[in-house]
Amino acid sequence: MIKKNRVVLVISTIILICIVAFYFSLPYIKPINSKIVWKNNPVSEKEQILLNFVNSKLMNEEYGIKTNYKEASSKGEITKGDSVLSESQGLMLLYYIDRDRKGEFDQILSYIKDNMILKNGLLSWRVEGEEAAGVNSTIDDLRVVKSLLLASERWNDRSYRSLAFKISKGFKKELRDDNLLADFNDGYGKSSKTTLCYLDLESLKLLANLDNEFKPIYESSLIIMNNGFISDNLPLYKKEYDRQNKVYDDGDIDMELNSIILLNRAQVGEDVIKSVNWIKGHYKSDGGIFASYDKNTGIPKSNIEATSIYSNLLQVADLIDDNDLYNICKYKLEGYQVINEENEIYGAYGDSNTYEVHSFNNLNALLAWRKVH
Repeated sequence: MIKKNRVVLVISTIILICIVAFYFSLPYIKPINSKIVWKNNPVSEKEQILLNFVNSKLMNEEYGIKTNYKEASSKGEITKGDSVLSESQGLMLLYYIDRDRKGEFDQILSYIKDNMILKNGLLSWRVEGEEAAGVNSTIDDLRVVKSLLLASERWNDRSYRSLAFKISKGFKKELRDDNLLADFNDGYGKSSKTTLCYLDLESLKLLANLDNEFKPIYESSLIIMNNGFISDNLPLYKKEYDRQNKVYDDGDIDMELNSIILLNRAQVGEDVIKSVNWIKGHYKSDGGIFASYDKNTGIPKSNIEATSIYSNLLQVADLIDDNDLYNICKYKLEGYQVINEENEIYGAYGDSNTYEVHSFNNLNALLAWRKVH
């Protein structure tokens, strides 16, 4: 009887170990199920000359994307010159997935692995020289995680998941606060704010498909975003949510941040129609889509237009099949690009006289050109 009980105990233990092992290995073997249909649009001449500029003028020897073409020293949180941002690396990863270029993807990823991974699993938001800042930027970390999971799916390579899950563990440990993610953790603690455009819903949804702990994070993120909707008369979104005081900001409308919110929503099938119609209407009446609008009247508060805004909105238009918005944004992107072959920044988006070029505008434009058909 004793011997029989020992056999039963051994078998039960083996079964339990197998169940536990299966549970922990499940995220590595479950289908990612992004539902993305890659269009493989041909590379246009304008996209190619922009890519040539990025590769020859912004990329360093380690495959890090420099923040600016011109050399300059960073000042506090204002990054300039040769400093490399996790933002830039993530955008470039997304571009090479869309291009189906695994080799180039791995080169960009190598910079992240070698220079940006912090002890807590998150990514340094900025590398200056050989010094990595001990602070992350959640929007950029989510973008890299999304890139890794999409790469794993597109190229049937599960090795990318290991880094994605290492970073996502950092989310749960260092950034989660009542099922919302903080904007950053500086090593001393997490920020008290959640900027709405930081909530990359597609990334969170991909994680939720693989890890049940991310399901309430995704759901809470969507609720906070929805509740940041201003009104049907002004169908755009607040900038940030103060988790400590449970209030939204009361500032004017930042269109660049809103363009990211709309792209985040469109990527997971959430409604953006009211916002898009408002933007198209104001484009016709105001003559452009501007960086800032009055929070009460919707009247433009600046005459500044940005490549990144039109780039994000072109991607939104592609996702929702809105030809009017698509044509508006395509027209603007064509007009802003430096196409004088004699110019030092030929192919780029920047000032053709001062040679001021910022990586964010150019990398977002690259992603937009991928959607031009």
